[in-house]
Amino acid sequence: MKHPTISLISLLAFGSGLAGCMPDEALEPPAQVQLACAFAQGQPTMVLLLDTGLETAQWLNLQEPRRGTLRVSAHQYQLEFPAVGRTPVVRARIDRYEATITRTVGVGKTAVSQAGRCAKQKTGPRL
Repeated sequence: MKHPTISLISLLAFGSGLAGCMPDEALEPPAQVQLACAFAQGQPTMVLLLDTGLETAQWLNLQEPRRGTLRVSAHQYQLEFPAVGRTPVVRARIDRYEATITRTVGVGKTAVSQAGRCAKQKTGPRL
């Protein structure tokens, strides 16, 4: 008769060996993170809802919120909001540790980049 504790110990040892082969971000549970990113004075704040499980980004504080894609790495979030009609593509890179953002609106010679800072907010509407 096999002892269940031996099988359980073997399974745990095997599982922990596999965990050492995975990147750290693969072990983090999916989460929703809401950020408010401020740029130069007079520029509107950019409120973002990032879903690391679905790999989506929403730009919430626009008349018509935009949806985009999200790539998560150990040190940064990379967002892309596709062009819609006359509204150009917007790409952003957020440093997860320094809480800085670089946002680029448009592509090529006409692209405009802005730098700012982000702060984590409680997820969901305030009112």
